[in-house]
Amino acid sequence: MAQQYRDVTQIRVWPNDKGMAKYGNSKWTPYKEGAPGDIHLRGSVQYSVRVFENDDGSMTLKISEKLPYTNTDNLANDVSQPGMRQVAETIGLQERPASAMNLDDDVPF
Repeated sequence: MAQQYRDVTQIRVWPNDKGMAKYGNSKWTPYKEGAPGDIHLRGSVQYSVRVFENDDGSMTLKISEKLPYTNTDNLANDVSQPGMRQVAETIGLQERPASAMNLDDDVPF
């Protein structure tokens, strides 16, 4: 199953030439949704932790919460040509389960 990730926080650290730590940030403040805030990590949740090297020699550590992926996108929403929109809608109908399709039982076959 595919995964979605919700950003929890990020930490930027710079090279450190004093002490044993190679990188550090002694003035880091937790941010949540772009503003200073509390961060809560739960033991029952899986997180993704990634480290990125920046151009200035610093590093950014990003922590994201793993969430189950739920897809509610409609393929036809991004199609601008009317003829191709019908094709995209048809493909979207084929991907849905039969119970979600509107079947017309009054058709005399």
